[in-house]
Amino acid sequence: MLLVSAFLLVQLQATAEEPALIARQVRRALEGDSVAVLVARWRGTIAASPNDRTALFGLATAARLTDAFDAAERLYDKMVARTPDAVDRSSAFARLGIGLGLLARSRYERADSALSRTIADARRVGAADVDAEALMALSQLRMRTVDATAARALLDSAVRRLTNVKPALLRIAPLEAQRTCSAASVHVRLATPGAGDTARAGAAQAKRAGEPGLEGQCLFIVAQEYERQGKFDSATFVLRTRVEPLLRRAKSRQSLSAVLQWGGYLALRVGRYSLARKELLEAVSLAEASNNESVLAWAHLGLANIALDLGDGPTTAFELGKARALLTAQGTVGDSQPRMRWRQDSRSSAVGRRSVA
Repeated sequence: MLLVSAFLLVQLQATAEEPALIARQVRRALEGDSVAVLVARWRGTIAASPNDRTALFGLATAARLTDAFDAAERLYDKMVARTPDAVDRSSAFARLGIGLGLLARSRYERADSALSRTIADARRVGAADVDAEALMALSQLRMRTVDATAARALLDSAVRRLTNVKPALLRIAPLEAQRTCSAASVHVRLATPGAGDTARAGAAQAKRAGEPGLEGQCLFIVAQEYERQGKFDSATFVLRTRVEPLLRRAKSRQSLSAVLQWGGYLALRVGRYSLARKELLEAVSLAEASNNESVLAWAHLGLANIALDLGDGPTTAFELGKARALLTAQGTVGDSQPRMRWRQDSRSSAVGRRSVA
């Protein structure tokens, strides 16, 4: 492991200032419950040197990956370039962090703008890895706000960018696994044959890269494919035995909330109302704690469906009102029929929301 780390440092000609290395360090610390140690160290650096870019990026990324999005955005904002001539690799990464944080909170319009700007900045400085990651995040966003065809076109662009990423960077950031899993999520939405196999391949790539959060997100797509085929027991088995343990290990509250919301949907589909309610209430709790407003909306919509099926009109109206308000704010609400809306978004994915920047 030490030899590999040394090799990466030499290949990148990097110091501790390399953003991809800092991001990986934060992810590992989060998994090992030691992120507070990093945060304390970087805060000490900032106290002595308020504009230290390594410490700013580290603190911002730690804040984003622990769902403190407002604090993360303020810290990233101190690093972003104010003019095109001032753009560099670190500022492009910082703008990517802003876009990913906005996407995680379902601030779709602002996220689209930030990610589009990230792509422009990355191309200005030749940061192909930042470019590719921003394209993948944008594809996930536009799968919600436009359609899966638009998402697929962006992924095609990301694939082309990945060919220009240095091999040493690909050993640090799991961009190839992320690309495979993002493609699988689009293919599930398009009902493309073999989407589950693509997701399994992405999960294997993520496992080799030592990324349990991304591995869990990829296997979530496998479960979605089983559901599309009507194999509800298989979908539930994958969620319970594979996906949930990985996301809990990765301390990914956002992704776990999405899985629990979707697990509640599965339980509701087979008439297991008690289990569905339990899953959805936990999803609401985690979504509120992690500012995952998209999952929060769909979880309330699921609770409305349960109440509707059980003939509880007041609770149906209450939960549906909450869901509608959230979805309207996100720009994703259309018809007002709970069953129709619930089914329509049942295959949404969290892939790309907790990525490497």
